[in-house]
Amino acid sequence: MVSAGSPADRAGIVAGDVITTVDRESVGTMPEARTKLGLLKPGEVAHITLLRNAKALTIHATLASPAPQPLEGGAISPELAGAAFGPVQYFVPVTGAEVVSVETDSNAWDTGFRKGDIIRSLDQEPVTSPEQLLSMMKVGRPNLLFNIVRNGEAIFLVVPVAATR
Repeated sequence: MVSAGSPADRAGIVAGDVITTVDRESVGTMPEARTKLGLLKPGEVAHITLLRNAKALTIHATLASPAPQPLEGGAISPELAGAAFGPVQYFVPVTGAEVVSVETDSNAWDTGFRKGDIIRSLDQEPVTSPEQLLSMMKVGRPNLLFNIVRNGEAIFLVVPVAATR
């Protein structure tokens, strides 16, 4: 799925497209494509080759300015302190809240979050943005059940809620 209005949508990428090169350099995985695109500056044109319906297609996408500042995890929940969350970027075919950074000596790291994780749901309710994740936090629950996508694989994280809340 390519979200309406996302950078991928604006570039002309559709669900099912497989990116094979960025600026004429082969990419084998989505994180690799994301890294190559992330090294380009706003205003630069990325030459992206992809497969669509078994046919090679090259598109030229002008990179936009960076996304808004990430939301600090501690503002969402003490259990997420040390991580920062932003909208899903680049050509990831999912929506949610992306972990854009996580400190290795933090609550978020200790509970299992890693940079690049995409939170798809909290307690089986869909998450579409960091702001929505913030609004979904409720007092009184013993655990938080996160469904995340990590390196293309869906996994669950069960995070005990601190008793001090």
